[in-house]
Amino acid sequence: MGLLCITSTVLAQNAGDVHSTIEGPNLHNPDANADPEEVLDRLFAQLRQVDDKDMAAVLENAIQAMWLRSGSPTADVLMKQAGEAAEAKSYGPALAILDTVVELYPDFVEGWNRRATVHFLRGDYTSSLSDIGQVLALEPRHYGALSGLSEIEKERGNGRAALRALRRAKMINPNLDNIDDRIRELEQEYDQKI
Repeated sequence: MGLLCITSTVLAQNAGDVHSTIEGPNLHNPDANADPEEVLDRLFAQLRQVDDKDMAAVLENAIQAMWLRSGSPTADVLMKQAGEAAEAKSYGPALAILDTVVELYPDFVEGWNRRATVHFLRGDYTSSLSDIGQVLALEPRHYGALSGLSEIEKERGNGRAALRALRRAKMINPNLDNIDDRIRELEQEYDQKI
């Protein structure tokens, strides 16, 4: 389901090079000196308007690559190590590494997102929710974190909160996998109207 944007593809992405990820019509390739917020604003605007799944995937990859830009070689190495540990289901070591990342780089949104994901995978929803709160405070458009928030709220039996989070994610990224089906399921399960 792409929970919190942790996938093998995202784990494997290089945090330092967004150029190879951004391609396609009507998309401006940012240079190394471009303001990251302006680049993200432009990418999100295009993501909301695109109706081609392939182009949406390109835009999603570009956004994720921007989020992975830590600005620190140390953070990049730690994130790579945490990703490898998480892929190997070594959640304790992954969490220990990510604890260091968020302590040293508290403004690095993807450090919090990855840690939220590891907490989720360990079944620690309370800690995951806390980290999702940090992710959304730093980047309110983080559709992966919103999708993860929805999953946790659904697991906890809080259908209204799950539906709210999923609708918010859809407003940001209408191309999320199975988003309409997931919203309909929640509406039927919790008797909500869109």
